[in-house]
Amino acid sequence: MRTKKVEDTKKIFSKSHTLLNTFDLRDFKGKKVLAKNGLKVGKVSDFVIDKSYNIVSLKVRNWFRTFYVDTLFIDSLSNKVVKLNIIPVVTNIGKKVFDVEGRYVGKVVGLVKTNDKNEFKGLIVKKRFFFRGKTINKSDIKTNDKNIILKIEHVN
Repeated sequence: MRTKKVEDTKKIFSKSHTLLNTFDLRDFKGKKVLAKNGLKVGKVSDFVIDKSYNIVSLKVRNWFRTFYVDTLFIDSLSNKVVKLNIIPVVTNIGKKVFDVEGRYVGKVVGLVKTNDKNEFKGLIVKKRFFFRGKTINKSDIKTNDKNIILKIEHVN
């Protein structure tokens, strides 16, 4: 956070405001974004505002992925992190997938989404880089933690 005292700065407002419990948006760029489970999902790279200058969403960047998180999903803000009250579905990308027998099926390389909500219809899984991706329905997923385990035996 900035070290300059708010009392030392000249203020021009149309109403009586105090700046003691406010944040400067520039201070949140580059802050870590944590999911509900505590895992880092990226860093704040920008903000999206509407025509009436209200913040609508955060632009979060994680390596080569960029996604937007609605401000309704922000649980808390601090000097170091922005904590979300959801686990974004994009965190599934890169997870390993195993079938019910424990055999490696592949890695999640994409999502099949039906809308812009935090939901997915299926996962696109590849075993190797040059192989075609297979689509696995959401209904075939048993658990989704560090790895994804399927309810079914997967035939390669």
